[in-house]
Amino acid sequence: MAKNENKNKGNAATRNKTMLQALQFESDIRRMQKRAFDDGMEHGYGLAVMIMLWLLHTEHGFGKKRLAVFMCEINDFCMDYIRVGADGTEPAGEGEFCGVSLRDIAEGLATETGIYINTDTWQMEVPGLEIRRTGEEGANKDDKNQ
Repeated sequence: MAKNENKNKGNAATRNKTMLQALQFESDIRRMQKRAFDDGMEHGYGLAVMIMLWLLHTEHGFGKKRLAVFMCEINDFCMDYIRVGADGTEPAGEGEFCGVSLRDIAEGLATETGIYINTDTWQMEVPGLEIRRTGEEGANKDDKNQ
């Protein structure tokens, strides 16, 4: 009988070890997904800001001081006004400023400027501008000349 009891304990230990390894694997996957999401957000933010700063500098003559002020305004706005949560819907705590969501900003742009941005897909519609991706029909250098 003692032999069977030891055998059952061994099976339970093996099952527990397997379950623990599976939980650890899931935890590692979640951590990697969060890191990838955070890296993507930082990359997208950095890319967008870099393009804005470059256009303000080359097209509108912004120098070092004005670009620094603009960058500070972007950072302050993001820290003070953008609602928390990945989709901007996490509610603020009691007595805290609720902020605006990215959807709120997109709706304001659509109403005030006619520029429509779908915050689920990030597709944009800008009056008078046809936006095409590389490889789509008509998306070549010849279109610029026509």
